[in-house]
Amino acid sequence: MNSRYYDAVILGLDVAPLACGALLAKRGFRVLVLGQDDVAPDYRVGARRLPRHPFTFTAARSPLTTRVFGELGLNQNLRRLAHALDPAFQVAIPGHRFDIRQEATLLEREVERELPEVKRPILDFHQQVAAHTEASDALFQQDLSWPPETFFERRELSRAAARLPFNKLGRGRDVLGELPEAHPFRTAAIAPACFDSSLDAETLSQLQLTRLYAGRYLGATHLEGGLQAVIDLLLEKVRAHSGEVQLAERAQEILVRRSGVAGVRLFGSDERVGGRVVIAGQGVTGVQRLLSDRTAFERLFERVGEPQPRYYRYTLNAVMSAEAVPAGMARDVYYVRDQSLPLCEDNLLHAQSSQLDDGAQLLCVEALLPVRRVESRDGYLEDMRERLMDAIGELVPFIGEHLQLLDSPHDGRAPWARDDDTKLELERDSRRGAQTMPTIHGYPVSRALSLCAMPVRTPLRGLLLCSAEVAPGLGLEGQLLTALSAARTVTRGDRSKEWMRGRLWTKVEI
Repeated sequence: MNSRYYDAVILGLDVAPLACGALLAKRGFRVLVLGQDDVAPDYRVGARRLPRHPFTFTAARSPLTTRVFGELGLNQNLRRLAHALDPAFQVAIPGHRFDIRQEATLLEREVERELPEVKRPILDFHQQVAAHTEASDALFQQDLSWPPETFFERRELSRAAARLPFNKLGRGRDVLGELPEAHPFRTAAIAPACFDSSLDAETLSQLQLTRLYAGRYLGATHLEGGLQAVIDLLLEKVRAHSGEVQLAERAQEILVRRSGVAGVRLFGSDERVGGRVVIAGQGVTGVQRLLSDRTAFERLFERVGEPQPRYYRYTLNAVMSAEAVPAGMARDVYYVRDQSLPLCEDNLLHAQSSQLDDGAQLLCVEALLPVRRVESRDGYLEDMRERLMDAIGELVPFIGEHLQLLDSPHDGRAPWARDDDTKLELERDSRRGAQTMPTIHGYPVSRALSLCAMPVRTPLRGLLLCSAEVAPGLGLEGQLLTALSAARTVTRGDRSKEWMRGRLWTKVEI
């Protein structure tokens, strides 16, 4: 027998499930959020808190942000914490180093200095990105289901997308088509997308590429408190609308009855918590572990394919004295060492610098590691610190002389400090090791203008996916899109809540 009952049980603390839970709580649903043992966005080493990954709020100008945070009454909170970045980012490629600026005259000056022979195509590219983004903004302002499953949902999306400069596969005119195939700026345009999405960058459509680039070029924003600030705002709204938050609890099993979910069983206590809907913030692999019978997902994979792990995100944090940072280095730098080599490992780095409270400088460096090499080569992950430090030394020449602290939460090695006699204390609940690295996937099937991979609705009635695997090619914006779609599905599927709002309703199967 269930000890408690909720309209929706939310599993996980990522942006998508939390935004969905906050929206449902605001709309009158009784919501329970379980922490599901998710890792925090940062961790402590000694007296310092270090990020697990670089974070920039790239969805600041998106209509999806306006819709989600506007409905929750958080737009003012977001504006108070947000600071626009100028330059938006910097690109360092052999022979070239330039800033991407939103101001047209400043951008033109940068291009004229570094790449004058292709000045017109590069400026045209930025104009096309802005125009295509404005056109697709109109699509995301509408209340649609992503990805569409029923005939009527597909018809709604088809009508809404009729005027987009993209076909049904999200393809259109190549916005980089006027540049030579091996031109450095092609790499500069693709490099941010490699880190800003949860999709293998080689499979990005033109629509995905333009929106990811626009997120950096037009909307790159530094948020005080980083990703944790976004999570705290959403959790606050869940509580404010009578939702319950239990960060220390996690579901051990999703309970199923008659091909539909009946709730969850909690880890440790074996308490059964009833729920009409379970919204899972994990990928399909994590959801399967919570099911005693996985047959339903095997049928799903036959229809849409199974996500294939391609890369792991590896982070290295370097704390150094402020004078080590070169003059003119932007907050976010994408460094490519050799254009002829694959954009991964130590050949492509995303370095984000920020000032710490004591005046020291933090350089948070991210790299993409091929899954096969991590899993098959002995010592590969343990050697990654030295490989990345060699590459960082080319970007920050005197970092070795000024380095105070070096640590990665992923390689299993102990933090290094210049003062060898000082043992750095780690948080008791700070999880470390390869299992904490986020995964970038490839997907056999893409739908809905190639924006979506996995469905929100699953074969189990009442079980919804609300993770980065639904709209992986849109990054943070995709998580907000998924949250709105999942909240729409639940809202339209509840007769009583529709009746209470005094609107016409129709039954929608979840």
